[in-house]
Amino acid sequence: MLRVYVLYTRMKVNTTLVTVDLSYNGLSDDGSVALGRYVRINTKIRHLDVTNNRISATGAKVFSTGLKKNETLDILRVRVSFRIILGRLILTDF
Repeated sequence: MLRVYVLYTRMKVNTTLVTVDLSYNGLSDDGSVALGRYVRINTKIRHLDVTNNRISATGAKVFSTGLKKNETLDILRVRVSFRIILGRLILTDF
């Protein structure tokens, strides 16, 4: 939880970042909450990469709430590389 707090407070005060790459950082749902808060208030960021983290559908939903209020983000990379097994259906690399 401390990592999430540090992430949010550092990113919140930085007004010059336009590209943020948090791919492969092991971010969980707590991290997605911080990111949701960040993108809601940030007016500079244009590109955010959260590829291959541990954000579940619940965390993504929370993140999307903040994302709905952001009008400046142009590129959001969220590709995951894991397998979800739903009965006999396997989804990979979506």
